[in-house]
Formats: sequence, C-alpha cells, structure tokens
Amino acid sequence: MSVIPALAVAVLADKNIITVWHVGIIAAFLGTVNAFDVPARQAFLAEVVGRADITNAIALNSAAFNGARIIGPMIAGFVIAGIGIPACFYLNAVSFVPVIFALSKIKAKGSIKAYETGLLTGIADGWRFIKKEKPVMHIMSLISVFSLFGIPYITLLPILAGEILQVGVRGLSFLVASAGAGSFLAAMMIAFKGEVKRKDIYIPLSALVFSAAILGISFSRDFNLSMLFIFFAGWGIVSFLATSNSFIQHVVPDFLRGRVMGLYTLVFLGFAPAGNSIIGIAADLFGTIISLKIFALMCIIGSIIFARLFRKEAGRNPASLRQ
Repeated sequence: MSVIPALAVAVLADKNIITVWHVGIIAAFLGTVNAFDVPARQAFLAEVVGRADITNAIALNSAAFNGARIIGPMIAGFVIAGIGIPACFYLNAVSFVPVIFALSKIKAKGSIKAYETGLLTGIADGWRFIKKEKPVMHIMSLISVFSLFGIPYITLLPILAGEILQVGVRGLSFLVASAGAGSFLAAMMIAFKGEVKRKDIYIPLSALVFSAAILGISFSRDFNLSMLFIFFAGWGIVSFLATSNSFIQHVVPDFLRGRVMGLYTLVFLGFAPAGNSIIGIAADLFGTIISLKIFALMCIIGSIIFARLFRKEAGRNPASLRQ
C-alpha cells in the first residue's frame, strides 16, 4: 500500500497538476497505512529473529533507516537536478518492488498464536499491560514528551540554517546529515554491542543527551558547534528509542506484542504531527530560539523525572533492567 502515495505524487507532479490538497490527502493516506504497517513490522521482528537477537535487529533496522537519511537526500538532489522532481517519486515507487519480494521470502522462526478479540478490547488489554509494567509506562510517557516537544526540533532546522546561522540550503543539508550521522552511529553501536547492559543507566543517559543537545542547539550561533549538537541529538534519540524498543519487546508477551507496539507507534508517530504544529505556532508567537529553549527545558525536566522513576524501578526489578 505504501507504493500508492509515491506513485500518485509522481503522476500528479509529472502532469504538473499537483496541489496542496492533493498532498494533504496523500499524506493522510500514507499516515493510515503507517498506522498498520509500523506496529505490524515491529511485532514481526521478534517472530523473525527471536527474542535473543531482537536488540540487534532493532538496531540494524535503525541503522538502515538513518543511513538512508544520509544518502537519500544526496541521491534525490542529483536526480532532481538531472531528470526532475517526478523522477524521484517514480524511483521511490519502483524501490518498493525489491522490498515486497524480500518480504515474501522471509520465514518466521515460529508461529505466534493469534489473540482474537475486538478492537477496543485489544487496545484496553495493551493499555492494561503498559500500566502494570511501570518501566514500560515510564518509557511511553517520555516518548510522548519527546514526540511533542523534542523530535519536532528538526522542523525548525530550515529557520536555524537560513535566519540564525545564515548558511543557506547547503548548510541545511549538512545539519540534517549531522542528525542522520549521529543516529546511524547510535544504531551501529547498539547493533555491534548486541544486548545493552545496564539499561537502567543507558536509557536515561541517552534521553538526557538528546535533551541537552537540543538545549545546546538553541544557544549555538556557530555552524560547526550546531552540527555537533545536532549530531548528539541524533545519537541520543536513536539510542533511547532503539534500547527502549528492545526492552519493551523483551518484556511484552507474544500475544500482546502487536497491541503494545501499536500503542508505542501511537505515542511515537501519532503525537509527532501535533508536536510539529505546537512548535510551529510557538515559533510564530515567541520566536524560534525562545521556543526551542522552552521545549528543550521541557525535555530535560521530563528526562530527569524519567531517570529517577526508571532507576527506582531498576531497584525493584534488577533482572530486566540491570542486565
């Protein structure tokens, strides 16, 4: 289904009839597809690789995603310059063919018994599990904070590049690449390390690094220093998300995995559009820098509260968090 939006944009752009409402409808359709695709893909990982290798699988998935974030814009730039914008979307549509072929060849290591229930009952069951497992609840809460006030910092990078740092489009590409490079490094570190030890330290630490890096971005007026802060922001958020995802995948029962990962996707991806709107409105009202500082402080406060609660749970349940 994900191929349809790419192909639709390609055809509309090729015919030169694309409008804003076209983009809005296509984006809404893609969001609906992702609402099914992302939690299903996350839940399927454990079935394909098994619990023992789930951390490596999540990290490699993050590495592939963030590696594409670095390389993709560069390829797109050459394609646009050479053969035009529609070609980018045609190539995007074609790129799904090998993905579909690869998915058709994947065989799960075992079959997970389906847990058939109604939609609302399934959501309620997933929510009850999250409430019962306090570390998972704390992780979900901080992801909500980051999705609303932290991750949307990326939408302000064009303003930072153009008005604050005055480095133009070329400089913006380096800033975005810095975020991708930090994210890629974090994913590869976790992939090579395998199972992360002392999650009670690593998860809160990576959250604090991300939050502090955003605050650093808000104070920086130097291009190279901003790149460094953005690099650490990328490292921190992927370290936090990949390790947190791995922890949740380890503790959730197989029959609840899809429901819990669906709620995980809701707070991670579902809150992000609201966060983008909030930070955009705040930037208009208070200015980009002040808004970024306020949002960074909210992330830092959330990370500190999370660290205290998460470490407290580690004392009660050392087996799952300190190993």
